[in-house]
Formats: sequence, C-alpha cells, structure tokens
Amino acid sequence: MRKDSVFSRKSISVYITGLILFSFLLLLYIWEGTIAVEKNFQYKNCQKENLELQKRLSQLEIKYNKESSVSNIEKIAKERLQMVYPEKIQFIVRPPK
Repeated sequence: MRKDSVFSRKSISVYITGLILFSFLLLLYIWEGTIAVEKNFQYKNCQKENLELQKRLSQLEIKYNKESSVSNIEKIAKERLQMVYPEKIQFIVRPPK
C-alpha cells in the first residue's frame, strides 16, 4: 500500500505542477493579448492625432501664403502704415575713390 500512496502523491504533484505551468502560460497569453490591444489603441490615437496635425498644418500653410502675398503686404503698408509710393525717384551717384 505504501507504493500506491507514494505513487499517488507523485502523480498529484505532477498534476499540480502541470496545472501551475498551464495557468502561467495562459496568464502569459492573456497578458500578451492585452498588450497587443493596448498598442493598437495607442497606434489608432497616434494616427488620429497625426491627421489633426496635418489638417492644422494645411490651414497654417494657407494662412501663411495668404499673409505673405505681395498684394496683402502692399495693402497693409498702405492702410496700416500709411506708406505711399514716392512721387519722384532720385539717385545719388558717388564718385569712385
């Protein structure tokens, strides 16, 4: 009888070890899946943020092109700065040294 009780203890310890190993592998699989879902969520957020930044960049480029146009600069010079075209253009020529 003693052999049977020892054998059953060994088989129980093997089953428990197998169960612990299986539980660990299952936990590792679930953890890996959770990380994959989290990384996918972060990737989607980055894509969304990138799209918003591209739209903002396009708006700023349009505004820059509008503000830096020659006609707009001329309008600002005339209206805000009260600049006018010269009536007479004069040049002074320096004699060579």
